[in-house]
Amino acid sequence: MLKRILAIFIIATFFLTPYAHARDLKVGYMNMRTIFAEYDRIKKYNEELESKDTEIRKEIEGKAEGLRKLRDEMELLSDTAKKERAPEFEKKVRELEEFRRRKVEEFIARKDEMFKQIREDIIKVATVYAKKNGYDMVADEAAFIYFSEKFDLTQEIIKELNK
Repeated sequence: MLKRILAIFIIATFFLTPYAHARDLKVGYMNMRTIFAEYDRIKKYNEELESKDTEIRKEIEGKAEGLRKLRDEMELLSDTAKKERAPEFEKKVRELEEFRRRKVEEFIARKDEMFKQIREDIIKVATVYAKKNGYDMVADEAAFIYFSEKFDLTQEIIKELNK
């Protein structure tokens, strides 16, 4: 009988110990979407990206306008002259497409790099905040089905980021 009680006690202790530690766990979460929407640096990056996008569009449009002029000039030529100038026109079309493709790739790479840096900044600030304030765990809200709002650190993280 004593062995059975001792065994039950040991088993209960083994299974209940994690729950006792969980009560002492300080946790929080943050909403990355909200942080991305309210982080001042993102607003600056978005303005920079919009400016770059406008610049690229103007460059492409300028080159396309040159092609339209060349095409219009070719329309006035004889069939023989059109055939002679066709390779030049086709080359310019390929160059424009290559230019457009390269600019789009550069734009996407720059955008990806900016947002990678932003994400790293957010994680760094959240980690420092969590350590400074004694948190054992901070996660993105998207990782949970339910979490009480009292654990929401989103605004505190935004304040730290925007300092």
